[in-house]
Amino acid sequence: MKLAHSVVVSVFVKDEPIMPVKKALSSLFPFSVTKLLDQKKVTGLEKQDINVLTVKLTKDSNINAFLVHLQEQLSDTDKKMVLQQKHSRLDADLAFYLRLGKSQLLKEKYKIVEGGNCFHIRILLACYPKSRIQGLKLIDEILTKPI
Repeated sequence: MKLAHSVVVSVFVKDEPIMPVKKALSSLFPFSVTKLLDQKKVTGLEKQDINVLTVKLTKDSNINAFLVHLQEQLSDTDKKMVLQQKHSRLDADLAFYLRLGKSQLLKEKYKIVEGGNCFHIRILLACYPKSRIQGLKLIDEILTKPI
């Protein structure tokens, strides 16, 4: 079953070693993302260099494997919180947003956070018919049922 059209995971790296962050980013996926990892260097507001690491998934098998892995790693408390906030985490294009704390993930712990230094996850949901109601139902399935 097609759950999403794409998944994009990104993280900013500034004033810290890049390799531990790359390792933490790779740990989000139950498969190798070496060929999918994009790294760009941008200049921040304070003229500092910032590396932006991004992984974009478009294959259904990779997307489903990622969603299964994410569901397994999130705590029941975090899943419950996300389900309560699902209306604000879903935009008009049916993109579903999550943030995982960077400091926690560097310690191999998955923790949903509201902002700050984090890994950004954007899941473009595949719903038919394309409607907000269908998107909300799909979020329930992704977070509560075996995929």
